[in-house]
Amino acid sequence: MEKPSLKGRNQYLKIYMRRINLYLAVLIGLVAGPSLSAQNILGLWQVTKVQVGAKEKTPQEKWIRFSEQGFEGGNGLLQNGAGTYQWDRENLKLSLDDTLGFKDPNGAFAVEVLDSIMRWTRIEEGMQVRVDLKRIQNLPLRLADKLVGVWEADNQDSLAYIFFRWDRVYIAVYKDGDRESGLWYAHAHRPELSLHPWDKNKESRHYVIIAGPWESLHLEARDQIGHNWVFSRRRSFPN
Repeated sequence: MEKPSLKGRNQYLKIYMRRINLYLAVLIGLVAGPSLSAQNILGLWQVTKVQVGAKEKTPQEKWIRFSEQGFEGGNGLLQNGAGTYQWDRENLKLSLDDTLGFKDPNGAFAVEVLDSIMRWTRIEEGMQVRVDLKRIQNLPLRLADKLVGVWEADNQDSLAYIFFRWDRVYIAVYKDGDRESGLWYAHAHRPELSLHPWDKNKESRHYVIIAGPWESLHLEARDQIGHNWVFSRRRSFPN
């Protein structure tokens, strides 16, 4: 029987190796492919919904960013969490150790990841907890972040403008030259704003944010039906 030539043997070897590489690629795809996307939690995520039992408790613009070194989290432009995490790729379990917060007494989250959507679930104090997240590119702005700045009153006979400072101090300036200052607070879960004057003779005031804030701001007093404030954002102090 005639032996194949050297050229024929080389050609056969090339075909054989191509088939082996193809089989390996298919095998790797079948074994590792579905889990690769499920393992990719690195990056910036925003919490879109928090369900505790039958109640929804979604915080405003809550985010978390995972890196190889650890994680950091916050609400809007405010960072209020940082620490380390353990990610069990095989069992899809996630544990967080927030060094800026309280020690977590609950177990790890069961995690589901599908492209740009992630879900965490676990039991806390006998109730089912579900956290839905989505991938984002930039930090989201919460209500308090949007309120910071100078707002000119559009429908007030006495109030000229109000300045919400980043340190939660507000300064209200009236047309007669009088000034009022105190602390302002934006609710973490609802579109509500509270003003707490330093002057003990003045009571705190509470408003529902009807529209805005961005270029305009519309407030309605919770305890005085029909008492509304309308403001326009200004990039300088009005004269």
